[in-house]
Amino acid sequence: MQPLIRPTGLRRAESSGADRRATWLELFFDLAFAAAIADAGSALSADYTPEGLLRFGVLFFMIWWAWVGHTFFSTWFDNDDLVHRLLTLGQVFLVMVMSINTETDMASREAAGFAAAYAGLRLLLAVQFGRVRSVPETRPFVRVQLIGTIAASLLWLGVGTAPSWLRLWLLAAALAVEVATPLVARRAGGVVPADPAHLPERFGLFTLILVGESVLAIAAGMRHQEHWTAGAATSALLGMALAFAVWWAYFDTFGVASPETPDATGQPERLRGWTGTHLPLTFGIAVAAIGIEHTIRLDGVTPLGESAALLALGVGMVVGALGLLAAARPRRLPGGRQLAIRSTILASLAIPVALAGGSVAPVWLLAWCVGLMIAAIALAHRARGTEPARIPA
Repeated sequence: MQPLIRPTGLRRAESSGADRRATWLELFFDLAFAAAIADAGSALSADYTPEGLLRFGVLFFMIWWAWVGHTFFSTWFDNDDLVHRLLTLGQVFLVMVMSINTETDMASREAAGFAAAYAGLRLLLAVQFGRVRSVPETRPFVRVQLIGTIAASLLWLGVGTAPSWLRLWLLAAALAVEVATPLVARRAGGVVPADPAHLPERFGLFTLILVGESVLAIAAGMRHQEHWTAGAATSALLGMALAFAVWWAYFDTFGVASPETPDATGQPERLRGWTGTHLPLTFGIAVAAIGIEHTIRLDGVTPLGESAALLALGVGMVVGALGLLAAARPRRLPGGRQLAIRSTILASLAIPVALAGGSVAPVWLLAWCVGLMIAAIALAHRARGTEPARIPA
């Protein structure tokens, strides 16, 4: 039996095994983020406008970034001892505090509570990095990560406690430090190989959470229907088809979540691009899901107005991001670069819909979005040529 508290060292792909899977603790950790995303989505649903989208974008980035930080740390250093579990439990609790404070007004008391909880979350991550500061191979990298994470935490505490006129300035500074820290840490040196089998599974699970939130949004729209019309029923069916198409594209035809070969750890720039592209992908899924919910609520007939542009934007981001992910994978799909270009062109077809969709029945807008996803799947199948499709287990 292993001791409860153990030294933490660097996990290497070759030592952990090519078939390393997500742990039960990681899956438990993901449940808290599912709740936070759902609550933030409820706030966006109440204010499905460009202004609401901007505020939702800040909240979504913070939630996604917190998840990414813990995921990468666990990929590099997770030893599943008592200290690691307790620190993870503390982070889960703080994510739940964030979840109940997803008020969209960044000057409100609830938003201040969200920022303060996020600061605590980052401080716990800093404690985790502090535990591994003596690992020889990663010492320069960890040092920068530790300093940057603590600095960002202090700025987030300022966001949560400062007067409203100063809050947005501190918010911008905190976001800049968050984004710059991993980039500077990589330049500092140190060996931090990412597990090529573990990361695709973890990001696939997070994407699946967003697809699941889409299903919940469709159900929410259906609950508001007392007298079903043909437009409402068609919108619900098209919404489910869109969610299913996103699942099909991500996990099958584009192969984004397929395990990578071990030499993927030698291509850090492409792997970082693959990681970052998941932000617009998952954000687009979340935004489109709320648009589907509103379409069903309005019987699929009443125009969405300016909200139509948000639905089209969400689907366009998903289509474009899928193509970029296919090209950014360390083990690129056959014709991955051409697929990325064609997917970007296909995503641009959402622009005319965004411009004119506010005056047409949203069921037709939703049908157009489903058509874009089907076209993206067809492009990916063609790019893969004769390679057999792998249906995920």
